[in-house]
Amino acid sequence: MSTVATREVCLHPSMPRGGLVQCADCHGLFRDDKKLVSVSKIVGMLPQEPCSECKFPMWGDHDPRGCSVKKNIENAKERGSQVDALFSAYVMGKLSKFPIGTRDDSEALFNKLADWFDKQRFTDVEAQVLVGDDEVGGVLDLRVDGMILDIKAVYDPSPTHAIQVAGYAFLGNADRCGILHVTARHNTPRLITLDRERVVDDFLMCRQMWRTAERLKRLKL
Repeated sequence: MSTVATREVCLHPSMPRGGLVQCADCHGLFRDDKKLVSVSKIVGMLPQEPCSECKFPMWGDHDPRGCSVKKNIENAKERGSQVDALFSAYVMGKLSKFPIGTRDDSEALFNKLADWFDKQRFTDVEAQVLVGDDEVGGVLDLRVDGMILDIKAVYDPSPTHAIQVAGYAFLGNADRCGILHVTARHNTPRLITLDRERVVDDFLMCRQMWRTAERLKRLKL
């Protein structure tokens, strides 16, 4: 019986010089065949509060023996991913029906976003926009009339969410940025406008922390 070897790594796309593209397999961003550090990893340099149940770092792997808080986080991530995908397709005129497997709570949150969006008078709309320099990259949810918005389908946005949006604003050369918060307990989404100068300063501080950590990894005394 013959066996077939399979490649365990993704086949990254070839790109023109200066291009920015997302790999369909690993979802990483690449420029000139160089994989960029994600905005999320930069923000992850901030200290994390311990989980209230297992005491592991809140955004880490949690206790492998089981943790209900981790299950709640994974549930929220799945819901948020569905909401992002639905809304991005809707604002670009590409949503004809709900995909099979769409959760009821995701559909409900999407409907709130769609109702809000239909009442706005945006003239220039982009969704799932790639932004990056020669070191860091990310995918922002929405850019409307030059303002960068990140959709957060969570109970309450956190300060780290603001720094994440700041990273997109900095990399995308946007003068305005904010969080579009949608949750079951509010009838309509909340547009939270951020102080760009302040949050970008916070992002750049996190970026410098990451650079320092990477330099120390290579340091030989």
